[in-house]
Amino acid sequence: MAGIVTTADIKTHLQITVSSYDTELGNFCLAASDACEAYTGRVWRSTTVTAELHDGGQPFLRLRTVPVASITTVVEYGTTLTAADYVLDGRLGWLYRGGPTTPLCWLDGRQSIAVTYVAAPPGPVPYTITHGVLEMVRHLWETQRGGTGLPRTGPDGEWDPSHAYSIPRRVAELWDLSRRGPLVA
Repeated sequence: MAGIVTTADIKTHLQITVSSYDTELGNFCLAASDACEAYTGRVWRSTTVTAELHDGGQPFLRLRTVPVASITTVVEYGTTLTAADYVLDGRLGWLYRGGPTTPLCWLDGRQSIAVTYVAAPPGPVPYTITHGVLEMVRHLWETQRGGTGLPRTGPDGEWDPSHAYSIPRRVAELWDLSRRGPLVA
């Protein structure tokens, strides 16, 4: 899976011109992208979710990875449904049983419905997300560059608390702008 930003973007952001760190930066990009999606509760790269299981007995299923771009297959008790058998609200990740004018309930049962789908952002990734990923990579890069064993310090020589956190505050503040809040229809 690719990261939210490219290695070229990271090298520009960190002002790195050599290619000897490309693999390491690529791994940091994947880690930062995963952290971003976990933190915001949303996907920012196209992701295929295979055979996600759901219990039946309700009028809709809440797919776990949102937003949902498309449904690939829906299997209910071993029967593959057609697109006419369900309606998707991709923004919320709700999959309704029945058609737009004929609402139904999913057949009752534990893990009786398997859904395969593609989750992806509906448009371009917001700059606050991409910049947050770049800053998260900077944080990962700086905190692993080795050192003297002394606490990390800022430009004024004082201890810098930004090196003591998994997700620095500046990154969290950027990502908070796109964090998934309560679901509202």
